[in-house]
Amino acid sequence: CSNASNSSNISCSNDNSNKISLSESNNLPEFPFEIRDTYDNIFKEDRMPGASMYMGADPFVYRFNGVYYLYVTCAGKTLYAWKSEDLIHWYEIGNVINVTKEAHTGPWAPEIMYLNEKFYLITSFSGKGHVMLSSDSPEGPFVPINNEPIDSGKIDGGFFIDKDEQVYCLMAGMTIRKFNNDMTGYSSSEIAYQNAKVAGWNEGPQITL
Repeated sequence: CSNASNSSNISCSNDNSNKISLSESNNLPEFPFEIRDTYDNIFKEDRMPGASMYMGADPFVYRFNGVYYLYVTCAGKTLYAWKSEDLIHWYEIGNVINVTKEAHTGPWAPEIMYLNEKFYLITSFSGKGHVMLSSDSPEGPFVPINNEPIDSGKIDGGFFIDKDEQVYCLMAGMTIRKFNNDMTGYSSSEIAYQNAKVAGWNEGPQITL
């Protein structure tokens, strides 16, 4: 874009022959996708390899060291993820969890966070309650740190870190609980938010400071 100092007009040009190339520091390949003038909100194989096979509901995007990581609800004992530097061109990471128990099937609404040099992923397998997994990398493999659910029948667990660094779990139905220090369970009873629901129910709630 250019803006002449004596003019209020701004002109922009877009050379569709340019390519998007992600930084070598993140070991991402060069994408063969052309820069476009406009974008829609539909991500297909041309911008998200594997989307037609693995893309599910409940997308969650986490930014770490300049890279965006996308995790979605999946079936079976797999949880697929992608990464991008511009939220437009995506590179398939593949399955990021390592689970063996039959109960660990169908990870719903996964979310992750980074805390004390560790990545934590919370998900509810088929809506039967939350299981916490951990990894040294946002690309996994995430392994369960507690084989049994830390609650019963809860879904859409998300992380909230308060100013005092206390970590909470915010869940569907607008309830919240404190995590214990090692993230293996809760250290408080469940608290329900009053007068904070739409049509009597909310999924995927979030709190920001």
